[in-house]
Amino acid sequence: MVRHDDEWWMNHRNTYGRLTYVKDAKRYETPEEKEITPRMPGASGPPGETASDARPDAVRPGAQYAQLAVPMPGPVPVPMPVPPIPQGQGTAAADAVWKGIKGLKPEEGETFSDYMQRPLYNLGIKKKKEKSGTKSGTGSVRISARDLQRKCPCTVEPYSKQKTACQVECPGSQAHHIVPDYLLGAGNRKMRERGDRLYANDGSRLTSFGDGPAICLIGNKSTQGTPHNAAHGGDGEIQSRAADNGGVLSLGEGVDISVSHALAARPECSGEILTKTYDEFGRFDPDTPIRGTENPIGKDSVTSRLLNIVKPGTER
Repeated sequence: MVRHDDEWWMNHRNTYGRLTYVKDAKRYETPEEKEITPRMPGASGPPGETASDARPDAVRPGAQYAQLAVPMPGPVPVPMPVPPIPQGQGTAAADAVWKGIKGLKPEEGETFSDYMQRPLYNLGIKKKKEKSGTKSGTGSVRISARDLQRKCPCTVEPYSKQKTACQVECPGSQAHHIVPDYLLGAGNRKMRERGDRLYANDGSRLTSFGDGPAICLIGNKSTQGTPHNAAHGGDGEIQSRAADNGGVLSLGEGVDISVSHALAARPECSGEILTKTYDEFGRFDPDTPIRGTENPIGKDSVTSRLLNIVKPGTER
Protein backbone atom coordinates (compact mmCIF):
# COMPACT_ATOMS: atom_id res chain seq x y z
CA MET A 1 0.00 0.00 0.00
CA VAL A 2 1.23 3.51 -0.81
CA ARG A 3 -0.07 6.80 0.51
CA HIS A 4 0.17 10.46 -0.36
CA ASP A 5 3.50 11.91 0.83
CA ASP A 6 5.19 8.48 1.18
CA GLU A 7 8.96 8.81 0.71
CA TRP A 8 11.67 6.42 -0.50
CA TRP A 9 15.34 6.39 -1.45
CA MET A 10 16.32 6.95 -5.08
CA ASN A 11 19.46 7.10 -7.24
CA HIS A 12 21.59 4.85 -5.00
CA ARG A 13 20.52 6.81 -1.91
CA ASN A 14 21.72 10.10 -3.39
CA THR A 15 18.23 11.57 -3.12
CA TYR A 16 14.74 10.54 -2.21
CA GLY A 17 11.34 10.66 -3.82
CA ARG A 18 7.93 11.55 -2.50
CA LEU A 19 4.62 10.27 -3.85
CA THR A 20 2.03 12.89 -4.74
CA TYR A 21 -1.38 11.26 -5.08
CA VAL A 22 -3.46 13.82 -6.94
CA LYS A 23 -6.81 12.10 -6.41
CA ASP A 24 -6.55 12.13 -2.63
CA ALA A 25 -4.09 14.38 -0.82
CA LYS A 26 -5.47 13.61 2.66
CA ARG A 27 -3.19 12.17 5.29
CA TYR A 28 -4.02 8.81 6.89
CA GLU A 29 -2.73 7.14 10.04
CA THR A 30 -0.57 4.04 9.74
CA PRO A 31 -2.76 0.91 9.98
CA GLU A 32 -2.51 -1.07 13.20
CA GLU A 33 0.65 -3.15 13.20
CA LYS A 34 0.19 -6.92 13.54
CA GLU A 35 2.81 -9.47 14.43
CA ILE A 36 3.39 -12.12 11.79
CA THR A 37 4.14 -15.61 13.07
CA PRO A 38 6.93 -17.23 11.00
CA ARG A 39 5.80 -20.34 9.18
CA MET A 40 9.33 -21.67 8.64
CA PRO A 41 11.20 -23.09 11.68
CA GLY A 42 14.39 -21.16 12.37
CA ALA A 43 13.36 -18.22 10.26
CA SER A 44 13.47 -15.86 13.21
CA GLY A 45 15.51 -15.51 16.38
CA PRO A 46 15.09 -13.74 19.67
CA PRO A 47 13.53 -10.25 19.61
CA GLY A 48 15.78 -7.64 18.05
CA GLU A 49 17.63 -10.09 15.79
CA THR A 50 17.22 -10.48 12.05
CA ALA A 51 16.64 -13.67 10.12
CA SER A 52 20.36 -14.04 9.58
CA ASP A 53 20.93 -14.06 13.35
CA ALA A 54 18.52 -16.96 13.99
CA ARG A 55 20.01 -19.95 15.82
CA PRO A 56 20.02 -23.19 13.81
CA ASP A 57 18.74 -26.50 15.20
CA ALA A 58 21.19 -28.24 17.52
CA VAL A 59 23.34 -30.91 15.89
CA ARG A 60 21.98 -34.33 16.67
CA PRO A 61 24.64 -37.00 17.40
CA GLY A 62 24.79 -39.78 14.80
CA ALA A 63 22.73 -37.88 12.22
CA GLN A 64 24.09 -37.46 8.71
CA TYR A 65 24.00 -33.99 7.08
CA ALA A 66 24.55 -32.90 3.45
CA GLN A 67 27.39 -30.43 3.23
CA LEU A 68 26.05 -27.57 1.09
CA ALA A 69 27.68 -24.18 1.31
CA VAL A 70 24.96 -21.52 1.04
CA PRO A 71 26.01 -17.88 1.48
CA MET A 72 23.84 -16.15 4.01
CA PRO A 73 22.78 -12.57 3.38
CA GLY A 74 23.83 -9.83 5.74
CA PRO A 75 21.41 -7.83 7.87
CA VAL A 76 18.55 -6.34 5.85
CA PRO A 77 18.81 -2.51 5.87
CA VAL A 78 15.86 -0.73 7.42
CA PRO A 79 14.87 2.60 5.73
CA MET A 80 15.32 5.52 8.08
CA PRO A 81 13.16 8.66 8.13
CA VAL A 82 14.56 11.34 5.79
CA PRO A 83 14.69 14.84 7.26
CA PRO A 84 14.52 17.92 4.99
CA ILE A 85 17.88 18.56 3.33
CA PRO A 86 19.12 22.08 4.00
CA GLN A 87 20.82 24.00 1.20
CA GLY A 88 24.53 23.31 0.97
CA GLN A 89 24.41 20.32 3.33
CA GLY A 90 22.88 17.65 1.15
CA THR A 91 24.20 15.55 -1.70
CA ALA A 92 25.45 17.00 -4.97
CA ALA A 93 22.12 16.15 -6.60
CA ALA A 94 20.13 17.91 -3.89
CA ASP A 95 22.37 20.97 -3.99
CA ALA A 96 21.92 21.16 -7.75
CA VAL A 97 18.16 21.29 -7.25
CA TRP A 98 18.56 23.95 -4.57
CA LYS A 99 20.29 26.16 -7.11
CA GLY A 100 17.01 26.33 -8.93
CA ILE A 101 15.04 24.38 -11.49
CA LYS A 102 14.88 26.33 -14.75
CA GLY A 103 16.66 29.17 -12.99
CA LEU A 104 14.02 29.62 -10.25
CA LYS A 105 15.60 29.70 -6.76
CA PRO A 106 13.90 28.49 -3.55
CA GLU A 107 12.37 31.09 -1.30
CA GLU A 108 13.99 31.92 2.03
CA GLY A 109 13.19 29.26 4.64
CA GLU A 110 11.68 26.90 2.06
CA THR A 111 12.61 23.25 2.63
CA PHE A 112 13.80 20.94 -0.09
CA SER A 113 10.60 18.87 0.19
CA ASP A 114 8.35 21.94 -0.17
CA TYR A 115 10.42 23.16 -3.11
CA MET A 116 9.94 19.89 -4.94
CA GLN A 117 6.18 20.00 -4.30
CA ARG A 118 5.70 23.28 -6.16
CA PRO A 119 3.26 23.20 -9.12
CA LEU A 120 4.95 23.06 -12.51
CA TYR A 121 3.95 26.59 -13.50
CA ASN A 122 5.76 27.95 -10.43
CA LEU A 123 8.93 26.24 -11.58
CA GLY A 124 8.83 27.94 -14.97
CA ILE A 125 8.23 24.75 -16.95
CA LYS A 126 4.72 25.62 -18.09
CA LYS A 127 5.68 29.18 -18.94
CA LYS A 128 8.46 27.94 -21.19
CA LYS A 129 5.99 25.87 -23.17
CA GLU A 130 3.68 28.85 -23.67
CA LYS A 131 6.53 30.97 -25.04
CA SER A 132 7.37 28.38 -27.70
CA GLY A 133 4.44 29.57 -29.84
CA THR A 134 2.65 32.89 -30.16
CA LYS A 135 -1.04 32.46 -29.35
CA SER A 136 -3.52 34.02 -31.73
CA GLY A 137 -6.58 32.85 -29.80
CA THR A 138 -7.83 30.40 -27.23
CA GLY A 139 -6.30 27.01 -27.88
CA SER A 140 -4.62 28.09 -31.11
CA VAL A 141 -1.07 28.94 -32.11
CA ARG A 142 -0.17 31.43 -34.82
CA ILE A 143 2.06 29.89 -37.50
CA SER A 144 4.58 32.27 -39.06
CA ALA A 145 4.36 33.23 -42.73
CA ARG A 146 7.71 31.51 -43.29
CA ASP A 147 6.36 28.21 -41.92
CA LEU A 148 3.28 28.47 -44.12
CA GLN A 149 5.45 29.27 -47.14
CA ARG A 150 7.52 26.09 -46.74
CA LYS A 151 4.36 24.03 -47.21
CA CYS A 152 3.71 25.59 -50.64
CA PRO A 153 4.96 23.84 -53.79
CA CYS A 154 8.00 25.28 -55.63
CA THR A 155 6.05 25.81 -58.82
CA VAL A 156 7.12 28.53 -61.28
CA GLU A 157 4.61 29.04 -64.07
CA PRO A 158 3.27 31.95 -66.20
CA TYR A 159 1.50 34.58 -64.09
CA SER A 160 -1.84 33.98 -65.87
CA LYS A 161 -1.84 30.39 -64.58
CA GLN A 162 -0.40 31.06 -61.12
CA LYS A 163 -2.94 33.80 -60.35
CA THR A 164 -5.58 31.10 -59.88
CA ALA A 165 -3.39 28.13 -58.94
CA CYS A 166 -1.76 29.86 -55.96
CA GLN A 167 -5.10 30.26 -54.18
CA VAL A 168 -5.65 26.50 -54.43
CA GLU A 169 -2.15 25.08 -53.98
CA CYS A 170 -0.94 27.62 -51.42
CA PRO A 171 -3.80 29.24 -49.42
CA GLY A 172 -2.92 32.72 -48.21
CA SER A 173 -0.46 33.33 -51.03
CA GLN A 174 -0.42 35.58 -54.09
CA ALA A 175 1.16 35.04 -57.50
CA HIS A 176 4.35 37.09 -57.71
CA HIS A 177 6.12 38.14 -60.91
CA ILE A 178 9.73 37.08 -60.23
CA VAL A 179 10.84 39.93 -62.50
CA PRO A 180 8.54 42.88 -61.70
CA ASP A 181 6.27 43.49 -64.64
CA TYR A 182 6.58 47.30 -64.50
CA LEU A 183 10.18 46.89 -65.74
CA LEU A 184 8.92 45.56 -69.07
CA GLY A 185 6.33 48.17 -70.08
CA ALA A 186 5.93 51.96 -70.17
CA GLY A 187 2.35 52.38 -68.88
CA ASN A 188 0.43 51.57 -65.70
CA ARG A 189 -0.70 48.08 -64.67
CA LYS A 190 -3.96 48.12 -66.60
CA MET A 191 -2.15 49.18 -69.76
CA ARG A 192 0.44 46.45 -69.31
CA GLU A 193 -2.28 43.84 -68.78
CA ARG A 194 -3.77 44.93 -72.11
CA GLY A 195 -0.48 44.48 -73.95
CA ASP A 196 1.73 47.52 -73.30
CA ARG A 197 5.24 46.12 -73.76
CA LEU A 198 8.77 47.41 -74.44
CA TYR A 199 10.90 46.02 -77.24
CA ALA A 200 14.17 44.17 -76.95
CA ASN A 201 17.18 45.39 -78.94
CA ASP A 202 16.53 42.77 -81.62
CA GLY A 203 13.01 44.09 -82.25
CA SER A 204 11.11 41.33 -80.39
CA ARG A 205 8.64 42.29 -77.68
CA LEU A 206 9.56 41.53 -74.09
CA THR A 207 7.62 38.95 -72.07
CA SER A 208 3.94 39.82 -71.70
CA PHE A 209 2.16 40.44 -68.39
CA GLY A 210 0.46 37.02 -68.39
CA ASP A 211 3.54 35.09 -69.54
CA GLY A 212 5.95 36.43 -66.90
CA PRO A 213 7.42 33.67 -64.66
CA ALA A 214 5.59 33.75 -61.31
CA ILE A 215 5.75 31.92 -57.99
CA CYS A 216 3.34 31.71 -55.03
CA LEU A 217 4.38 33.86 -52.05
CA ILE A 218 2.57 34.13 -48.70
CA GLY A 219 1.24 37.56 -47.71
CA ASN A 220 0.78 40.92 -49.35
CA LYS A 221 3.74 42.72 -50.88
CA SER A 222 3.25 45.64 -48.47
CA THR A 223 3.04 43.49 -45.31
CA GLN A 224 6.34 43.56 -43.46
CA GLY A 225 7.86 40.19 -42.54
CA THR A 226 6.11 38.15 -45.24
CA PRO A 227 7.93 36.30 -48.05
CA HIS A 228 6.03 38.41 -50.61
CA ASN A 229 7.30 41.60 -49.00
CA ALA A 230 10.86 40.20 -48.93
CA ALA A 231 10.76 39.45 -52.66
CA HIS A 232 9.81 43.08 -53.37
CA GLY A 233 12.92 44.22 -51.54
CA GLY A 234 14.59 44.32 -54.93
CA ASP A 235 12.39 47.23 -56.08
CA GLY A 236 14.42 49.76 -54.14
CA GLU A 237 17.70 48.40 -55.46
CA ILE A 238 16.44 48.51 -59.02
CA GLN A 239 15.19 52.08 -58.70
CA SER A 240 18.44 53.17 -57.08
CA ARG A 241 20.46 51.67 -59.94
CA ALA A 242 18.21 53.31 -62.54
CA ALA A 243 18.31 56.73 -60.86
CA ASP A 244 21.93 57.15 -61.91
CA ASN A 245 21.12 56.33 -65.52
CA GLY A 246 18.14 58.45 -66.50
CA GLY A 247 15.56 56.09 -64.97
CA VAL A 248 16.59 53.00 -66.92
CA LEU A 249 18.84 49.96 -66.43
CA SER A 250 19.70 46.94 -68.51
CA LEU A 251 17.48 43.87 -68.70
CA GLY A 252 20.34 41.71 -67.39
CA GLU A 253 20.70 43.89 -64.29
CA GLY A 254 16.97 43.93 -63.59
CA VAL A 255 16.63 40.15 -63.89
CA ASP A 256 19.66 39.44 -61.68
CA ILE A 257 18.48 41.76 -58.89
CA SER A 258 14.92 40.39 -59.02
CA VAL A 259 16.02 36.76 -58.96
CA SER A 260 18.32 37.33 -55.96
CA HIS A 261 15.41 38.66 -53.89
CA ALA A 262 13.07 35.89 -55.02
CA LEU A 263 15.68 33.37 -53.85
CA ALA A 264 15.85 35.14 -50.48
CA ALA A 265 12.08 34.74 -50.14
CA ARG A 266 12.02 31.08 -51.19
CA PRO A 267 15.53 29.60 -51.00
CA GLU A 268 14.12 26.08 -51.08
CA CYS A 269 12.88 26.76 -54.63
CA SER A 270 16.19 27.91 -56.12
CA GLY A 271 16.18 25.28 -58.88
CA GLU A 272 12.76 26.23 -60.24
CA ILE A 273 13.34 29.98 -59.89
CA LEU A 274 16.70 30.01 -61.67
CA THR A 275 15.73 27.61 -64.45
CA LYS A 276 12.34 29.05 -65.40
CA THR A 277 13.33 32.72 -65.08
CA TYR A 278 16.56 32.58 -67.07
CA ASP A 279 14.99 30.30 -69.67
CA GLU A 280 12.39 33.00 -70.32
CA PHE A 281 14.56 36.13 -70.25
CA GLY A 282 17.65 34.49 -71.70
CA ARG A 283 15.96 34.83 -75.10
CA PHE A 284 16.59 38.59 -75.12
CA ASP A 285 19.67 40.78 -75.38
CA PRO A 286 20.71 41.41 -71.73
CA ASP A 287 21.72 44.99 -72.67
CA THR A 288 18.15 45.84 -73.63
CA PRO A 289 17.15 49.03 -71.72
CA ILE A 290 14.19 48.57 -69.35
CA ARG A 291 12.21 50.88 -67.09
CA GLY A 292 13.58 51.42 -63.57
CA THR A 293 10.73 53.42 -61.98
CA GLU A 294 7.30 52.33 -60.76
CA ASN A 295 5.66 55.47 -62.14
CA PRO A 296 4.50 55.24 -65.78
CA ILE A 297 6.81 56.76 -68.39
CA GLY A 298 5.58 59.90 -70.18
CA LYS A 299 5.77 59.84 -73.96
CA ASP A 300 8.03 62.87 -74.18
CA SER A 301 10.09 62.26 -71.06
CA VAL A 302 13.86 61.82 -71.06
CA THR A 303 13.41 58.24 -69.88
CA SER A 304 11.09 57.39 -72.76
CA ARG A 305 13.83 58.32 -75.24
CA LEU A 306 16.17 55.81 -73.58
CA LEU A 307 13.70 52.93 -73.86
CA ASN A 308 12.56 50.90 -76.84
CA ILE A 309 8.97 52.04 -76.59
CA VAL A 310 8.58 51.38 -80.29
CA LYS A 311 10.32 48.77 -82.33
CA PRO A 312 14.00 49.72 -82.88
CA GLY A 313 14.50 51.28 -86.29
CA THR A 314 10.93 52.63 -86.33
CA GLU A 315 10.22 56.34 -86.04
CA ARG A 316 8.36 57.38 -82.90
